[in-house]
Amino acid sequence: MKRCAWFTAALTVVCAWGFGRNALAGAAAEAAQEEPDVIQRTDQERPATLSPNGITREDYLFVEGRQKGSTVKLESYKVKDVLRGDRPTEYNNALDRKRDGRYTVAAKWYTAALEKMKDKAWAVEYCNYGVAECLYEAGHYDGYKGKTYTYQPPAHYYGEAIKANPKSRFLLDASVKIAICLIESGKLQEAEKAFMEAQAAIKRYREDTAKTGDMNYREAANRAESLIKLARAKQLEKRADQEKTPHDQALQAYKDCQSTSKAMKFFDVAAEATEGEMRVLVKDRQFGEAKIRAQEIIDKYKKDCDPNLLGMLPVAYTVMARASLAQANEYEGRNQPVQAQLAYADARWNYLQVLVQFFDKDEYVAEAGYFAGLCNDKLKDQEPDARQKAIQCWQDVKKNFPTSQFAEMAAADLKRVGADGEKKKGEATKDEPKKGEAKKDEPKTGEAKKDEAKTPKKSPK
Repeated sequence: MKRCAWFTAALTVVCAWGFGRNALAGAAAEAAQEEPDVIQRTDQERPATLSPNGITREDYLFVEGRQKGSTVKLESYKVKDVLRGDRPTEYNNALDRKRDGRYTVAAKWYTAALEKMKDKAWAVEYCNYGVAECLYEAGHYDGYKGKTYTYQPPAHYYGEAIKANPKSRFLLDASVKIAICLIESGKLQEAEKAFMEAQAAIKRYREDTAKTGDMNYREAANRAESLIKLARAKQLEKRADQEKTPHDQALQAYKDCQSTSKAMKFFDVAAEATEGEMRVLVKDRQFGEAKIRAQEIIDKYKKDCDPNLLGMLPVAYTVMARASLAQANEYEGRNQPVQAQLAYADARWNYLQVLVQFFDKDEYVAEAGYFAGLCNDKLKDQEPDARQKAIQCWQDVKKNFPTSQFAEMAAADLKRVGADGEKKKGEATKDEPKKGEAKKDEPKTGEAKKDEAKTPKKSPK
């Protein structure tokens, strides 16, 4: 009896030890597992989490995957993003930098991620599309030479993404943007072929999605066609630029695109078409019409506070400034100094509105900073501090937008006015301390400057 009790106790200990060992092994195996795939939806805040490598299909129709033995199937128009569990740190870095608007840095990380995952089809599609989007958003339509990589034009990377997955969720967007990139680069004949391919892609998409019976797919195709109208207007504008003829056809095309986009509620497309309309009005020296159109947008926003118009405001103020600046140049050429001064002052005021109200819109701030400085410089004989304000504007552009074309222009003007900061070899700058000598009033290590914490940061002006 005692022997039986002893054997039972020993068996219990062995089983408990074995179970504990298996549990530890299971926990270790679970910890070593890859991260799950994640589908971020547009219609819900909560993402759908799948098992590692759980996505079995992804195209412009559906995204499917496996989770706990069952199939998860989601219409592609409901998918905001897909995050693969096997993505490397470089890919996460690319997403973060792109979200922050640091497009060239994001492109570098997308390229580094692709180098690590050349054998993964999803990575070839996503990373190429990511590089293309970064270059497109940064306006590098002819390519870009960075510190680490030299990039081809974004049209190339859009093409590589489509080649990796002919039914990619990015197909419509990429197809149309290839045409836009070629137009922006002045390759109008190549753009014609891209237009035909984009139209074919839209047709194929409509046919395939119509078979599902789900009418919600139509909006993506409608948006793509709206973008094609915008691209056509850009093409007509570029052609008129090259041939040095009036922009009548481009002007009408931009107006048509606006009405179509607004009807379909693609306000970002409508906003870009509105900018194009006002831009060609300025090019054709229809300054009054350009100002009226821009003022309509500003007044309508002030009256209705329509959030859809908010994105058009920096465009409107910029166009008001461009029109006044062009008028000032004309007055100057006619030897009408008083009118020129008033126009320069008006242009400066509108550019300052961009700097003060929309200082987070880099694509407008660089231009506004440079030309606000130019206007100040033109008014130096009337305002004693205008030249110094001009120098400050140009220095800010050089510092904050070093890769912008306006930084180069600012550097040239700083050199012209003798404020480029260059000094002869061995020549010390005024008030610059000698080696080993501390600057006057510079705090010792660990000592805060007097009242530094009390000084609030100022918005750029």
